[in-house]
Amino acid sequence: MRILALHGFTGSGVDFAPLRAHLPSGWQWHCPDLPGHGANAGAWHKGQCSFAHHLDFISRQEQEIPGPASRSLVLVGYSMGGRLALHWAMQNPAAIAALILISASPGIHDRGECLQRRQDDAKLALSIRRGGVANFLFAWKYNPLFVGLEKNLTEADLNALLERRLRSNRHAGLAASLLGVGTGMLPSLWEKLPTFQLPTLCIAGEMDQKFASIVQKMADALPNGKAVSIPDTWHCPHLEKPALLASTLHTWLRTVIPAASEG
Repeated sequence: MRILALHGFTGSGVDFAPLRAHLPSGWQWHCPDLPGHGANAGAWHKGQCSFAHHLDFISRQEQEIPGPASRSLVLVGYSMGGRLALHWAMQNPAAIAALILISASPGIHDRGECLQRRQDDAKLALSIRRGGVANFLFAWKYNPLFVGLEKNLTEADLNALLERRLRSNRHAGLAASLLGVGTGMLPSLWEKLPTFQLPTLCIAGEMDQKFASIVQKMADALPNGKAVSIPDTWHCPHLEKPALLASTLHTWLRTVIPAASEG
């Protein structure tokens, strides 16, 4: 089994390490840092954080995953990475065997709401440029979406997570990412969901009511979709309860891909 995993905004590929630790060692993981983040924090010039560039970036990463191409490929995406994963999967359905979306949405269907989100993200991008990464992460820590990190992580682990994000991000990269692939920048895929045939697992934290509702609606619209809520978690199940999420993923994958039992 080969896994391509795409992280969320401010994150990096390292975010999937806790989840990987609870899944078969024989699986081949590739968890790149997306443009504007981590090792690619400087990749924000000349449209490198545009939507089109992200899709090209994912295509290149898919070709670099270790292991024989004949092995099943599963695409995993969290939040921003989940939005990108869904767009890429819809354009390249023959390239993957299954799709796993964690705390992700197909976009904003209402044009007025979409425009408002673009404006909000533009203001946030400007704030990050002016105030820097440290100030942004301090405010980010207290976003209600991420209350689960404080409740489910030890103080040491949470501080290490914030320190890693502070070290690995730059204000220009994060701002460019928001302006390139923020929720309001990507076209809505709600109307296209009924045409997407691949097995898709839509995951949200049980306590994250907004996204629990979104992923259920997504799964209902997808011909082969399934929605799962992870107990006692909020927006980051892969960081908050990695062992529980890993068990959920492994059980589902065994039902859709025989090779998931390897390892």
